[in-house]
Amino acid sequence: MSASPTPRWKPRARRSLPTPGRSRRLHVVTTLTGSALLALALKHGVLDPDQVWAAAHVDEDWNAEQWGVDEEVAARRAARLVDFKAASRILSALKAAG
Repeated sequence: MSASPTPRWKPRARRSLPTPGRSRRLHVVTTLTGSALLALALKHGVLDPDQVWAAAHVDEDWNAEQWGVDEEVAARRAARLVDFKAASRILSALKAAG
């Protein structure tokens, strides 16, 4: 019998694991944008919050251009934007803190 194979991956240091706060904020951004990819792009600084929000609403914006703005949809979107901005600021502060 041969010895156990050496794993090809190394366990991450404990401090590099996501904290519950970071995970919650990322979850909020994912829920508000409808995209885990956009949430990760925001978290890692690939896109800024305005770019993420715009990308998350391309279809909705196109529909508004074609058919006009639905006031109820616009009100819901404005409320979600407040939550998104708060979550974005918290993610940014957590990233700056280390």
